Amino acid sequence: MKTYNFTVVGSGTAGWITALFLSSNYPWANITVISSSEIGILGAGEGVTPHFLNFLNKIGIPISDIIKYCKGTFKNGIKFTNWNGDTRSYFHPFVDEGSFNCFKVTDYNNSGLSAIVLDRIVNANSLDECVFSSHVSEANLTKLQANSNLSDSKNILSKYDTIGSFSLHFDAILLAKLLKRIAVSRRIRYIDDEVDKVITDDNGYIEALQTVAGDVYESDFVFDCSGFKRLIIGKHFNAPWKSYKESLPVNKAMPFFIDHDNTNVPPYTEAIAMKYGWIWKIPVEGRFGCGYVYDSDLVSDEQILEEIKEMFGPDVESPRTFEFEAGRYETPWVKNCIAIGLSAGFIEPLEATSIMTSILSLDAFISHTLGNINKDDFYIQRYNKRVTKTHDDTFDFIFLHYLTKREDTEFWTSFKDRPVPEAIQKLLEECKHTIPDNKFLVNMSEIYDSYSWLCVSKGLRILNRDHATKLYSSILSDIRRESVGLLSSSFYTNMKINLKGLPDHGEILNIIRES
Repeated sequence: MKTYNFTVVGSGTAGWITALFLSSNYPWANITVISSSEIGILGAGEGVTPHFLNFLNKIGIPISDIIKYCKGTFKNGIKFTNWNGDTRSYFHPFVDEGSFNCFKVTDYNNSGLSAIVLDRIVNANSLDECVFSSHVSEANLTKLQANSNLSDSKNILSKYDTIGSFSLHFDAILLAKLLKRIAVSRRIRYIDDEVDKVITDDNGYIEALQTVAGDVYESDFVFDCSGFKRLIIGKHFNAPWKSYKESLPVNKAMPFFIDHDNTNVPPYTEAIAMKYGWIWKIPVEGRFGCGYVYDSDLVSDEQILEEIKEMFGPDVESPRTFEFEAGRYETPWVKNCIAIGLSAGFIEPLEATSIMTSILSLDAFISHTLGNINKDDFYIQRYNKRVTKTHDDTFDFIFLHYLTKREDTEFWTSFKDRPVPEAIQKLLEECKHTIPDNKFLVNMSEIYDSYSWLCVSKGLRILNRDHATKLYSSILSDIRRESVGLLSSSFYTNMKINLKGLPDHGEILNIIRES
């Protein structure tokens, strides 16, 4: 029986999670990773969505290992600061569970709107007041509750129950090293070299890859994880590119670090709106990994660095920048090659969607295996349609974040004239007349939940209080409004009581690191 050879080109986060995914799902195959150790990877601190934790569980890596070995911290969501130019903030949480989830407390007329959320839109300026994750995060707590589980002493987190989704922050360079160490221990072969030539058959399918050193590695299927270089999908196959830059103009990032003493470390990412874009601020052990994402057509690197120093102090240094274009390939799967991660496309760092997209792409590969085994174009085309929709849904969601009230610079005012994605046009039209309910929002995207659209829309003041008031009055009688008031009071009381029992972020990090 012929041995099947998978080859992964690139050894950043996308490369190693691809290799480990293949090892878990195709244990009978040979897996080779080709990448030069002289090529660095991006990362000034990194954040992910809860998809990553589910992925770690599937491939058998304890979440606690990311905290112990990659300077990891917890992430309950993202705090958006100054996006309306008024220094105020709003929170986009990962979803809470059960009685803690205010978005699941529905009204009495099946409108698909949460009674508590609608009540907050009518009576308050922020949804943060009724979002459990927001309160947990501002108090520097984690969404964990101790249990009596004694079965797994190696994984400290097995001793806690979760009361909602959460994710992690980590040092991206350390994560790649950890994943590499695990991959090599699982007999994944690593070749420290660069791909120099792609060898194909008469039909254009890849037969082998030749490295700079002249070695040839036969391959039945290739995963292009070469990042922005896009060595196979771009430079070899010349797959068609779909750009989003007319709508999303940020095209450059300037990473930098800020030291901290590991006290009061926030369990969330902060995204701070600036004059020409925004800054990510990600807490990891001993420092914040930060970066200013901006439109380099409007401002120089020197001006960006000066603005950073005005906010964070004169000692901040940023030795490098990296450029990108928002967009994705029309065909991330070509012949017997799939692009994963930055190779397939990139929207921008906002909402930390890159690793999530990689994981969703790998899951899609499993369900379209016949496109690999039988070279069946039907499955390849269906895969491409599914994955490009994931990118397009992310593009829609990210674009929404820029529809702010800021008018202080050309960068922010330009969004009034930029092409608006069709899905966002429909959302804005809906908001002109009412508060979008769950029945409307579930059709916005397959990967972003209704609460995400509501939190961002409310944070940007797109949701109209007058519409909420009229809707509130029309669907609820006086008696039912009184019932909602009692329901809200009970919800807030339960939320405050349970906050007192949650572990402090710093304390749980120390417990995990010392275990």
